[in-house]
Amino acid sequence: MFTKVQYATPYHLFTPKLTSTQGNLSVATTRLLRVILPGNCLWTSLRDVEGFSYDKTLSELKSLYAANGEDAMDDDDYSLFPAAIRDMLGCKNAIEALGSMMWCAVIIFSHGSWTK
Repeated sequence: MFTKVQYATPYHLFTPKLTSTQGNLSVATTRLLRVILPGNCLWTSLRDVEGFSYDKTLSELKSLYAANGEDAMDDDDYSLFPAAIRDMLGCKNAIEALGSMMWCAVIIFSHGSWTK
């Protein structure tokens, strides 16, 4: 799975967050990231069953960006997505990384973890 450094929500201003699949980063990569990233970086290791798949991510994005309260967009209609997301549609790993970040946000905000 693609690893992404995310600059988090207003609840965690200026706190970078690294999200990856458990066991997916080599020892050398982990050491390098620990040296490069600031000490306050939040590390999130997801199991393979956690996060949204490519198709589930697209489904969630379609419902998020549906126009005028429609239930969802057509299957191949991505015109309402932001340009940055449309540019990533051909890269399955990038969309799954976005889905993992979306999944984490759902978990955090549904449990109120941002206040802890």
